[in-house]
Amino acid sequence: MALQLSIWLVPPLLASFLAIGAARYVRARRGDPGSEALYWACIAAAAWALLRAVSLAVPGLEAKLLVERLIYIPVTITPLLWLGLAIGYTGRGDLLRRWPMGLIYAVPLVTLVVVWTNGTTGLFWTSTGLTELDGVTTLAVTNGFWFRVHTGYSTAVVLGSTVILGLHIAQSPRHWWRLFWVFGAPAFLFSLDLMYLLTGLDQVIPRPDALGLPIAMSALAFGLMRRGDTDYAPVARSTVVEEMQDCVIVIDRQGRCVDVNKAATDLLNVQPERLMPVELEVVLKKMRESDEQWSRYPDPLTLRTLDGELRSFDLTVTRLGPRGGRDRSVLVLRDVTETVRMRRALEVSEQRLLEVNERLKRLANTDELTGLPNRRSFFKALERELERSERYDQPVSVVLLDLDHFKQVNDTWGHPVGDRVLISAARAVEGICRESDVPGRIGGEEIGVLLLQTDVIEAELVAQRIRRRIAQVDHMVPGDHINVTASFGVATSGPGREDVDTLMAAADEALYEAKNSGRNCVVVAPPAGEQTAIDFGD
Repeated sequence: MALQLSIWLVPPLLASFLAIGAARYVRARRGDPGSEALYWACIAAAAWALLRAVSLAVPGLEAKLLVERLIYIPVTITPLLWLGLAIGYTGRGDLLRRWPMGLIYAVPLVTLVVVWTNGTTGLFWTSTGLTELDGVTTLAVTNGFWFRVHTGYSTAVVLGSTVILGLHIAQSPRHWWRLFWVFGAPAFLFSLDLMYLLTGLDQVIPRPDALGLPIAMSALAFGLMRRGDTDYAPVARSTVVEEMQDCVIVIDRQGRCVDVNKAATDLLNVQPERLMPVELEVVLKKMRESDEQWSRYPDPLTLRTLDGELRSFDLTVTRLGPRGGRDRSVLVLRDVTETVRMRRALEVSEQRLLEVNERLKRLANTDELTGLPNRRSFFKALERELERSERYDQPVSVVLLDLDHFKQVNDTWGHPVGDRVLISAARAVEGICRESDVPGRIGGEEIGVLLLQTDVIEAELVAQRIRRRIAQVDHMVPGDHINVTASFGVATSGPGREDVDTLMAAADEALYEAKNSGRNCVVVAPPAGEQTAIDFGD
């Protein structure tokens, strides 16, 4: 008898091709959570639809019964594959090893045995025959007890699996729209069959039961995987993560946001399936390209929040294992703005404290008016250099200068003018001294200069230069200007002047001699026991 070729072969064949296309689509993404079960479910749907087309084409009751028995192989395993999708997607693979799963596995096996032994038991179909619908000879059966058990079991497993998927996705409010694919697929599967039975089409056209599963599986494959749901193993799903103050962002290998918690959306306006903020992309690229394996970025990130405020965040990156999806990472951003502000304030306070300490140290060693080292600092330097002079046999000279008639300047023009004169004299001294020399204010109008590695002749020349520089300065006073001179005493280290007291005494004695010799001159202290030399210069 020839094959029955009719228009009714087209729908199941198209459904089979659709399911095969979905299987290939899923195969390209195998390894993602739940994709293995979804792949085999698509294969089962394709086999069901293809065998349904064969059943419509072959003639004779026995041939149709054989094909119908073959159809129940993919039919019975489909609920298990649906359950595998739910368990694999949610990461609850441990459930597959529990003893209740044995009962779930057992029912399909019993169903297959009952279907293939129906000729003896009559448990699945109580009667079988042929009928003609729209010009096509089809198989007509009366369903028995185990058919009802099989239908109830399959419905329960599919609906239970759908609930597991739905509850898992619903834990993250921003992914509720994905429930359309999860609940839409079984709803279409069952509603198509119900519509066929309730509208009386079962008396008019062949049953389109093989169309429901391929379309449902294709919807899950193209819908969920195109959207990335099986590829994006949800991480921010629990209430704990959802209510965290920290921003939690799950990204894929392309840098897209797979999942985010409420804080990330409210604070940074990060949304699922969108690119991350540019600042985060730059940092992650830097972390990937770095030789160091960072789990925490070393510096706080500055990101602009939804309200336009710039805030600081600590970034921690965790790579997910197989349960979380391939090449996925979880970013945790903790708002540390207040900590950063406190740290910066502390750094400013520490800097100010250092500046204050430096100022106090400077004040302890510096004359506040002239900016020269004070008496204590000058004598300390002199003591140090005398020890070095003795060790290396190098001369050290001291020049003492005292401003002439300084008391008269203060009494006549006031202390502000006297202060300006002192400051001017200090600048004159600094302008002549070398970098290695140490000038200092000894007290009142008296200034000392410590000349390193300088003999008495060089010291006298330095003193004369300073004397001339001071005398050349015009000091403005109300209605006039004045010039102030200075007297100088010079002493050089040597026998009898090995310590601070004897060297300073010699220089002081020479200064006293200059004062008594008419002022504005340089007096050099001779070696111990010799006569003092007076030099009035030019």
